[in-house]
Amino acid sequence: MLNIDFKRLLFTQVKQLLLERIEQFKQMLFVLDEANQGEEKSSSGDKYETGIEMIKQEQNKIGTQIAETMKMLDMFIRLSTSASPVISNGSLVRANDKLFFISIPLGKIAIKNQEIICISGVSPIAQMMKGKQVGDSFVMNENKFTILDVI
Repeated sequence: MLNIDFKRLLFTQVKQLLLERIEQFKQMLFVLDEANQGEEKSSSGDKYETGIEMIKQEQNKIGTQIAETMKMLDMFIRLSTSASPVISNGSLVRANDKLFFISIPLGKIAIKNQEIICISGVSPIAQMMKGKQVGDSFVMNENKFTILDVI
């Protein structure tokens, strides 16, 4: 059975995961910046321009990833950690043999040997679950799910 302590642990773990991703992206930018400085010192001509441009493109991609991850973190920290019998954003839901965390789209994560599927509150399955309570059912992709627990 799910409990509020497990949900709090889940919140802590997801937040830490997001913070670690942001830090990894920042480290990647640092490495690219060093590579860029090395390019500037050692190259000239078309090869130089191509190398610099590739580094700048990669820096832009990583910058976008940082912004997206920070946006997810901002959305995540606004979710409620309290328990509610009605499924909404922030709910931890056991449906059949699956655990869904209606929060941000991280996919599968494991905590205390349990696999949790982190899904966006706007995903189709989250939309089908919202407003439901223990004992309610819904059908997704021809699979019937019964809500067994909600925290």
